[in-house]
Amino acid sequence: MAEVTKEQLLEFIRNNELDLDESYPRSDWWKFRNERDSLRKQRDELINDMAETKRKAEAFDEIDDLIVNGTLKDREPDAIFQNICHVIINFKERADNER
Repeated sequence: MAEVTKEQLLEFIRNNELDLDESYPRSDWWKFRNERDSLRKQRDELINDMAETKRKAEAFDEIDDLIVNGTLKDREPDAIFQNICHVIINFKERADNER
């Protein structure tokens, strides 16, 4: 079998309307692919972290609402503590159910 020359290869690419990008060697392609995968993983972790932060903020807002709006304002400290614990437990259960 005859060796294919560079000119023949380029002619084949032109005739078949293929894309030739010589700016990156094949080894760089793997590097870019690995970097892309790493960035996707980081993005997914950030999305999950933001969802957890949002749930925690909602639990905090719920506790803050109980205290500021007077629901717990006139209660004993033990009752306040129990209500706060209840909110936290509900938060944990919701977080576990969403996973």
